[in-house]
Amino acid sequence: MATQSSTSLQDLIREDFLTCKICYDLYVVPKILPCLHTYCQKCLEPLVENGTIHCPECRLQSEAPGGSVGLKTNFFINSLLELFQMKRNKDLEEGSVPTSDHEEFVSKWQKTMAKKATSIGLSPPPNCITWVMYAPKRF
Repeated sequence: MATQSSTSLQDLIREDFLTCKICYDLYVVPKILPCLHTYCQKCLEPLVENGTIHCPECRLQSEAPGGSVGLKTNFFINSLLELFQMKRNKDLEEGSVPTSDHEEFVSKWQKTMAKKATSIGLSPPPNCITWVMYAPKRF
């Protein structure tokens, strides 16, 4: 149970603090605006016009004479990204994490479907996708 809640916390941190609100991916070269919102450098570049940028979230106008490259790097976010990457690498070495986001999604989905099946008295086969195909109306 503790592992499940810590995983959930990791997912929340990743989604809320380490994901760019423009590209919806983990930050790549996170740049911080004067309003303290952070985005990927490449995501901010198209928003720079005549040496100024408007924050996509709060619309605060800021000076950016050097484009997004000239904005300050968010080293705090970089540190968090490195920490999460080190943890993920360690988990991969131990074999406790799927090798891709897709595999992680499928694994969570299969566990959810197995729980639902058990709750209504069914025993799903090992391949939950096959089971869902012939028993979808039970949910």
